[in-house]
Amino acid sequence: MPTTAAQPLAVSAPVSKEVIFERVGVKAVRLKIAAGHGVPSHSATVDVFATVIRGRGTFVVAGNPVALQPGVVVDMRPNVLHSLDATEDLELVVLHCRVSGDPAVAVHCGA
Repeated sequence: MPTTAAQPLAVSAPVSKEVIFERVGVKAVRLKIAAGHGVPSHSATVDVFATVIRGRGTFVVAGNPVALQPGVVVDMRPNVLHSLDATEDLELVVLHCRVSGDPAVAVHCGA
């Protein structure tokens, strides 16, 4: 009989990273953090966009906590201190890239 309950993430180590896409200037990483664990405060020299796929936790960006749940996107500029804590097994897709240009100009893919 099929179950509708969410299956727990297969997190073998407290924190794991897997590069899922990379080219010059862009890297996408699948980040998994086991419940009760986290990533200490650090910064990146590029823009960072993190999208929560599964789980719950807290992302602290420049001292401001952001509640994480599936679908939440966190946007960080370069050199901003941030940390993560997982209250449930957490899975995110994190995009590291250099964003340039006028922020007032709309971005679209043409689709």
